[in-house]
Amino acid sequence: MRPSTPPRHQPVRAAVVSGYALATTAGLFLLKGNSSTVLLAAAWTVGAALFAVLLRELGARRTSALAMLFTVVCQIGVIRDADTARDLLTLRQRGTEITATVVSERRDPEQGRSTRYYHYVLHRLDGTRVLGPDPTSTDDLYDVGHTVTVIEDTEGELAPLTPDQADATSNMLAALAWGLAMIGLIAWTAWRHSDAARHGRFADLLEPAPDASRTSAAPVDPPDAPHRPQDTVG
Repeated sequence: MRPSTPPRHQPVRAAVVSGYALATTAGLFLLKGNSSTVLLAAAWTVGAALFAVLLRELGARRTSALAMLFTVVCQIGVIRDADTARDLLTLRQRGTEITATVVSERRDPEQGRSTRYYHYVLHRLDGTRVLGPDPTSTDDLYDVGHTVTVIEDTEGELAPLTPDQADATSNMLAALAWGLAMIGLIAWTAWRHSDAARHGRFADLLEPAPDASRTSAAPVDPPDAPHRPQDTVG
């Protein structure tokens, strides 16, 4: 039977696993959009496998697969919201506000339970088409002939959005929440499978176990026995 992880080592291992999880998430975020699908799939697979091994080192031997799947879900959430926030911040940084008119509106045909999107075509007041992909929405936001103020991407890569729609605050908070959930899982796993958790002692995770060779008490000589006077023979 393999010995359990010493309590004083669990925080260090949890910090290492947390650093690996954050580094992997950052790497996958940078690869997204700049790499092929095959490379992304390989990176996700290798990263998840190594993470499962690290979770087993924390003590999660039976639940390492489940914990790994939850971590992958958290990573997907971080990358999705961070990517959206990056696009919104880019649009605000290099875009310009213009007044446009809705000249066309269409909705996706109904296909089972798939989400149907509204697609809009926007033109400037001078009749030229607004740069970028056509804006889409799950809600019917505009009618044909409606005038709206949007931020237009000067490079034509991002779809035009209204100033309210281009606010990245909610996406940044969502990415932060996903990241905290991932770190929280690692911390809980480290605590759950520590000796301190088995004995109900939280302080053992923070303080190393005392060295028995240094803390052993020196032998103490027994106190001198009280002097009893000898009986005299009369």
